[in-house]
Amino acid sequence: MFRIVKADINFDFVKRFKTFTTISAILVVISIGLVATLGLNFGIDFRGGTNINYSFENRPDVNVIREILKSNKIEGSVNYLGKNEIAVQISKEISIVDAKEVENIKKFVSETFQSKGLKKIRPYQDGSNKLRLLFEGNINSNEILNTLKSKNFPIENVTSFGVDETSEEKMILHQYDVEFIQLSNLILDKIKEKASGIVKISALEQVGPKVGEKLKQDGVLSIIYALFAILVYIAFRFDSRFSPGAVVALAHDVLITLGIFAVAQIVFDLPVIAALLTLVGYSLNDTIVIFDKIREEEEANALAGKNVLSLEIMVNKALNTTISRTLITSLTTLFVVIAMIVFGGVSLFPFSIALLVGIIVGTYSSLFIASPLYIYFEKRNAKKMAELEESTVQS
Repeated sequence: MFRIVKADINFDFVKRFKTFTTISAILVVISIGLVATLGLNFGIDFRGGTNINYSFENRPDVNVIREILKSNKIEGSVNYLGKNEIAVQISKEISIVDAKEVENIKKFVSETFQSKGLKKIRPYQDGSNKLRLLFEGNINSNEILNTLKSKNFPIENVTSFGVDETSEEKMILHQYDVEFIQLSNLILDKIKEKASGIVKISALEQVGPKVGEKLKQDGVLSIIYALFAILVYIAFRFDSRFSPGAVVALAHDVLITLGIFAVAQIVFDLPVIAALLTLVGYSLNDTIVIFDKIREEEEANALAGKNVLSLEIMVNKALNTTISRTLITSLTTLFVVIAMIVFGGVSLFPFSIALLVGIIVGTYSSLFIASPLYIYFEKRNAKKMAELEESTVQS
């Protein structure tokens, strides 16, 4: 079997446990502080917003697109998706009209069309991209459109929507939908002025703030549920002495990864949650291999005679036996993740970084977090058993 370390290696892991656990505790506290103070750079999956992909006949210049956003006072980011495709991420919903401008439009409509039988303006709802007007009489929708456009309101179209026969006024009201200009179309029109060749929208995704908040809560809960399930599994697969070390090691991996994302302000979205769950499984796999070897050493020690080897020596033997396998597996996976970072493009970058950090930290935690915690709980259980035996003898 190929080895990157000597077969007879006898590195004293236990001797360094205290140093590494102290370093880990400091890193975890720093990570929590970074997340609390700097916060995570949530993607549109969690904070709400719009993601628009534009495909070009000829390769576009992202700087031109960024200038278009800036000149139109639209906050967002622009990145290449491929040779002739870009992604525009905007931290607002699809309509270019904000709540303040909606109120201005409603006030203008009310003052202008009251004499023409305007009875009601339906409340503007986030994400609807429309304002519904109800008139007592039937008027021309083009008249409404031209009147609004004359005041330079960002209106795309006005369409008749039939009648409302269940109105509170007990009369038939004619309905008209005022559609605001969509950000995607506004940006597309501006791009066409600058770009050569055919430009079109290839994908459009919108997430409302309420949906984003729900996704955020579900993402956090998914990680908590995963850690709890692992706690139960390890307790069943081995015993309760092993479970705390495994779960603390996994929580350690997740928290340090979050700290990296906070300090670097890398976009945190649903794929990153998937990456965190992936690294939880990956780190757990390493930990189980080590725990299994520790249990083998315990059984061999029990067959050889009671207390032939100390607990520390058994854990050291298990770690030295599995270190080659651990490093080979981690390095192999790292090569794939590095390739994803280099060639995967912008959309895969946050996901790949989460995996990269998670693999490194997860390998470390299997060796220097899970194992010393196992020793701690094993010694605590042994002490309790000794006290119980002593109390039984005395009684």
